[in-house]
Amino acid sequence: TVPHVWGQRPADPAWGTAYPLIAWYMYQNYGDRRLIEDYYDSLKKYVEFLRSKAENGLLKYSYYGDWVAIDKCPGSLVSTFYYYYDTKILTDMARLINRAADAQAYDKLAGDIKTAFNREFFDPKTRSYGPTQAANALPLFIGLATDKERGPSWSELFNDLVYEHNSHLTTGIIGTKYILDVLTSTGNSDLAYDILTRTDFPSYGYMIKNGATTLWEIWQKREGPSMNSHNHPMLGSIGAWFYRALAGINIAPDSVAYKKLVIKPQMVRDLNHASGSLSTINGKVGCAWSKGNRQVKLEAVIPVGGEALIYIPVFKLRNIQLTEDGTLVFADNELKTSLPGIKSIEAKGGNLIVRVGSGRYAFKLTGE
Repeated sequence: TVPHVWGQRPADPAWGTAYPLIAWYMYQNYGDRRLIEDYYDSLKKYVEFLRSKAENGLLKYSYYGDWVAIDKCPGSLVSTFYYYYDTKILTDMARLINRAADAQAYDKLAGDIKTAFNREFFDPKTRSYGPTQAANALPLFIGLATDKERGPSWSELFNDLVYEHNSHLTTGIIGTKYILDVLTSTGNSDLAYDILTRTDFPSYGYMIKNGATTLWEIWQKREGPSMNSHNHPMLGSIGAWFYRALAGINIAPDSVAYKKLVIKPQMVRDLNHASGSLSTINGKVGCAWSKGNRQVKLEAVIPVGGEALIYIPVFKLRNIQLTEDGTLVFADNELKTSLPGIKSIEAKGGNLIVRVGSGRYAFKLTGE
């Protein structure tokens, strides 16, 4: 499918995007700009190919789009979403390797695509990008929705998830990948968790309930010729959400290669503990947490040479105290003890935010 079998037609933009996305993911995870320098000209040709197929800023051709969705999102919306996404990535790549003229040109192109996208797909009458979850999730994820469209489209998405479909997804592989990040970024990880722990159709739990030991390609339980595949990675983006949201392991926005980290686990209401770790190019990164009985425990591993912001939610606890490996480090809204590796502690936005250097940490937050 990238390109289509024997080159009979160009790849669907939602499939061809693997080229710029994988290149960018590689740079983000390993920090080696040589990959971008080596492939930049080819990646530029790919974006120029998309531009050659676009009409007034819109990329209308689509073969698969939000594949295996229950409620189908318009293919042209998905294709234009990726046209914008790929152009934004190329802009960032150009800045990275000092192609200033290209960076300026592709930043302008991205702005033109954004204008065309909102003109074409946002309906001022319904105040949304369409009646499907994916149609509203995609522009919210990538920033295509401006201040004018963001509130109404988020309301449409939330109402569809909660009231129309009782905390079930109707998305395919594209919408599912991004909708979880949208929910997390808007402070709705509890809703994401509710969706992911459903056991009736359509859900991951429905697959397990019906004997699945690997992910299916489609939400429906089918057997024989009508079933696409019983062992497919198509809906596997849930795994990334486990690491980024439940374990809370994230590369800081201004960093690459896990040199700066944001450890911000989503301690959703029905989950009492979670843990996860990654072997990165700079060493192991890990986070394990538990909550209950008016206390929160969080252990973190930050690799040598790294630093992190660790977010420990205080929930509704009052008179909070924070210890690290048994030593009181924060109480009465001030730092109590200076320990190696702990650079600062701040109470903000319902969290204690602890800035640390490399090392292993065992925090315990208690309160009344």
